[in-house]
Amino acid sequence: MALVLMVALAQEDARRVPRNRLTTPRCNAFDLSDEDFISNFRISKELAFQLIQELNPFLEPKTTRKTALSTEIKVLCALNFLAFGFYQKKVGNDCLIQVSQSSVSNCIRQVSEAMTNNLLKKYVKFPDDQSTQNAIKDEFFEYCGLGGVLGAIDCTHVAIVAPPDDGFHHEKNYVNRKGWHSINVQIVSALPKLK
Repeated sequence: MALVLMVALAQEDARRVPRNRLTTPRCNAFDLSDEDFISNFRISKELAFQLIQELNPFLEPKTTRKTALSTEIKVLCALNFLAFGFYQKKVGNDCLIQVSQSSVSNCIRQVSEAMTNNLLKKYVKFPDDQSTQNAIKDEFFEYCGLGGVLGAIDCTHVAIVAPPDDGFHHEKNYVNRKGWHSINVQIVSALPKLK
């Protein structure tokens, strides 16, 4: 019985034909014009390249498989999603990225975690020593009568030129409640900057 099973398995293995993965070559996002690159990722090529370099130690594929996503693809995928908030499947179908929806989801998570864990403290400054915090709290109290405040947060709409409604950019997504085109920006500021 075992011999019959082994022969059947060997015949099944012999019938299997190895199939090569079908891959479509990706466009190189850095070959885009500066204007098109910013239109797709909302940051300059130089800033994207710097971000890729800084995140590479944390996002570099741990495998030698040729299908592993590079740090560049992961970062550009996440940036594209964050820039537009489109559905993940739409981001993955973009000729610049071309990955599955689940890969888009993984890229967004990995890049967000890498930025939060490794770049946040480098670029987002918040007073961490008690004496500086107390000085800021005292300034807020003197200026506004509010105690225990380290910063003020607010959002504002920054006017932009209407993007083209070309199937990738959806012009209506940039119209604010007052009827003009803008992007919403959130800012935290300490009191000396508010004066």
